[in-house]
Amino acid sequence: MHYEKHFTPKLMSLGPIHYGAPKLQLGEEYKQMWASMYLSSTDKTPEFLLGEIAQNVEALKELFAPDLFTGNHLFWNYSEQGFNSLEEMISWTLLVDGCALLRILEYAQPERPEKMNVKDEQLSPVLQDVLLLENQLPYPLLKLLWRGTNMELIQTMKQFLMLYEWATANKERIEFEAPTHLLDLHRSMILYDNPPKYTTYVKTEDIPPQKTQYYNSTEEFWITYRYRVILKLPCLFWEWV
Repeated sequence: MHYEKHFTPKLMSLGPIHYGAPKLQLGEEYKQMWASMYLSSTDKTPEFLLGEIAQNVEALKELFAPDLFTGNHLFWNYSEQGFNSLEEMISWTLLVDGCALLRILEYAQPERPEKMNVKDEQLSPVLQDVLLLENQLPYPLLKLLWRGTNMELIQTMKQFLMLYEWATANKERIEFEAPTHLLDLHRSMILYDNPPKYTTYVKTEDIPPQKTQYYNSTEEFWITYRYRVILKLPCLFWEWV
């Protein structure tokens, strides 16, 4: 089985893990285009935002696994990429990737691919790539680059996730805490369960025991009595005795 194809990007990398992969070069061009689109919608210059990332680069690096940047040979050989230091290359990469993702969150709609200046068949893999675990960008980075309030950012992220069937049922209006990243918010929206209007608590001793039959290791027939156990999780339901 070729499991790798299920957790690697199809078109675009975000963050350091798949940065510079030969098959994702077209995605690099798209990211720069989308980052430029987002930057044109803000009142802050690219130089200013790059400076903001550079000032916080050590804290942002802590949000990634320690070896993700140095484990990629392109970051290790930063001078060959035209950068003066590893931190400078990281700052530039996070600027481009973060701004590109924000543009995607705002305007990547399957029925309106022209807003992203791409064809429909090119947009579909992008929508998949942004939800890959290895493509996640930390929420503090997005918050640093976002032109509005934190509440508006989370709302934009929720509206994007509403494109997926698992994040429906009017969960756009539910308030969630600041997520770790986009996939974390997606998970919260999937697992969220509306609290019941009325909750009835029943004492354990009031539940009648259920008769259970089973065989032991010697294949002798046994009968025992125990309480019914019900486990309910969001979207899932088990009952056993």
